[in-house]
Amino acid sequence: MEAGPIGIRGLPPEGAVGTLSAVLGWGRRMGRDDLQEDVRELRKQVEALRDVLGKVAEPYREIAGYLDQLQTISRGYFRLLDLYAKHGSVSPDLVIPGLKDDISKHIVTALFEKGDRNISQITEAVKGKRGTASR
Repeated sequence: MEAGPIGIRGLPPEGAVGTLSAVLGWGRRMGRDDLQEDVRELRKQVEALRDVLGKVAEPYREIAGYLDQLQTISRGYFRLLDLYAKHGSVSPDLVIPGLKDDISKHIVTALFEKGDRNISQITEAVKGKRGTASR
């Protein structure tokens, strides 16, 4: 490419052949059809981006749901710990609402007092409180 005439500040004069504006088409009037086609293409690209973002965001929404569940469980756990600290024990009805029979309440109490017990240890703890571990 040969050097063209030099204008103000070292730039070629406006309208000179081979200038950046001539190469890029700046200053050229776009037809209405060209603009409509560009708008259609941009709409397609925006829709494609929305679809991709929706797919990418789905795992994060799922994680957010799990975090909400974890927060709910944690709040309940800390509430139980607070009651235990204040009163020295917690009613089995607070730990698992809806317990109906006496043995279930004693089993829950035994597990709350020491959660890493096996079935024999739970049976012994329930026997110690009720006198029997059977229904």
